[in-house]
Amino acid sequence: MANDLIKNYTTYRITCTNAGTEYSQALSDRPIKISVSADDLTSIVQFSFTENGSGTGKKVFQGAEWTSPGFVVNSKTIYVQSPNAGAVVVVETWMAP
Repeated sequence: MANDLIKNYTTYRITCTNAGTEYSQALSDRPIKISVSADDLTSIVQFSFTENGSGTGKKVFQGAEWTSPGFVVNSKTIYVQSPNAGAVVVVETWMAP
C-alpha cells in the first residue's frame, strides 16, 4: 500500500502573483490525502475547495503545513490565495491506488 501511495503522489506549485487574488489548480482526481503549505517561512496562504472561498478558507501560517485527515476530498479543484504577492503555495496530493 505504501508503495502505491508513493506512485500516486503529485506536487503542485501555485504562484500567487498578486496579493489577495484567488488562483485555482485542477487536481488530477479526488485525492485521499492533501497537504498545503507555503514555499517559504514568511508567507501566509489561504485555501478552500470551493470557488471564491479561499479568502475565508483555512489559513496556513508561516512555516506551517495543513494536512487533510485522510478522507477523500470531493473536489477536483483547490483555490488558494495569499496576502503576500509572489507567495508560492505547495499542494501535495496522494491518490488511492
